Amino acid sequence: MQNNNKLRMQLHRFLFSVVLLFAAITSVGLLSSCSENEKDTDEFANWKSKNTKYWTDLYNITQQKIANGDTSWKLLLSYTYQSQEKRDGTKSYTPENYIIVHELEKGTGSGSPLYTDSVLVHYQGRLIPSPTYTAG
Repeated sequence: MQNNNKLRMQLHRFLFSVVLLFAAITSVGLLSSCSENEKDTDEFANWKSKNTKYWTDLYNITQQKIANGDTSWKLLLSYTYQSQEKRDGTKSYTPENYIIVHELEKGTGSGSPLYTDSVLVHYQGRLIPSPTYTAG
């Protein structure tokens, strides 16, 4: 009987220690992860206006290259805007309605590709320069 009580007492102490340890670890995690003031600047503040300005600048540079006779650059109107007119009958498109294409090498084939033809396409995306990624 005495052995049984001793074992029960040790089990209670062990469980109490486990509960205390869990409470200590949880409270340290909760208290250390919260902060009322942020010292970091938001690198994605005004992302929409930055993106629009970047695209408009790229569009204007591409227009200038085309005007200077560079035939490797093209501005293609997005197919969803083809032949769309305003109510007054005018066509007005913004830089966001275009796709900017830089043709590195002109192909030698003739005609349009068939459904069974295959092509090699390379797409490249770029990030706008930010404090953590200055190369852009």
